Amino acid sequence: MNEKDIIRAAMNVRGYNQTILAEQAGLKRQTNVSEMLRSRSIRVDNFVKLLGAMGFEVIVKDKNSANKENVWKVGGAE
Repeated sequence: MNEKDIIRAAMNVRGYNQTILAEQAGLKRQTNVSEMLRSRSIRVDNFVKLLGAMGFEVIVKDKNSANKENVWKVGGAE
């Protein structure tokens, strides 16, 4: 699963279309979302912004750590 698949899956979970997502993310047009989803990859800031607009947060964690150290939240819903 790549970053665009994650955005699409989150949209499906929330019942969002591109127009709703654009409005929630504070983008001017639905085509902004469309362009992001068609692009080769999504910038990290836009990935976080779109997920945050849908009420999700991005978590970075150390996959080699046996405990819960080295876990950070990136942006996300306020």
